[in-house]
Amino acid sequence: MFASTDKPYKYGFNLGIQFNKANSDKIARGEGGRPKRPSYAILIDFNGKTPTECKPNPATVALDDLEKCKKLFEERPIWSRNAVCHELHLPVTRTKNVLCRTAYYFSSGPWSRLWVRLGYDPRKDPDSRKYQGIDYRVKKHRDAIPAATNANFPRIKLQQQSAG
Repeated sequence: MFASTDKPYKYGFNLGIQFNKANSDKIARGEGGRPKRPSYAILIDFNGKTPTECKPNPATVALDDLEKCKKLFEERPIWSRNAVCHELHLPVTRTKNVLCRTAYYFSSGPWSRLWVRLGYDPRKDPDSRKYQGIDYRVKKHRDAIPAATNANFPRIKLQQQSAG
């Protein structure tokens, strides 16, 4: 089997009280399960149509935050959420509502996980290549020494010293 971790998790499966044949049939058909959460962000894949206006959002947003965010997107058409949080000096919870009103989100392609100004299509502008995100992952080798915050670190360090 392939997994994203090297060691298995301790997992005790429990069907729970709510499980019965009727519920399992609903879930298999895609009818049951957890209710969908409302999302006001516009999420498109790489081949999707470029949106020009935001979805109606009942959440209130401070006008000065909205104006600051619009100025950011005038300076540069593509931003990551962390960069917007840093530039606006806002927590993530407030940034979400502001971004939903000024930008849309790519879920795939070179601009995946980035916010793009409404009405701007980076696929048609060659200058937008400099805003492409780079996704790299470093897999931790299983024989690597654990981080200093690990409770087993002193014990492993002593074993290595005595072995040498």
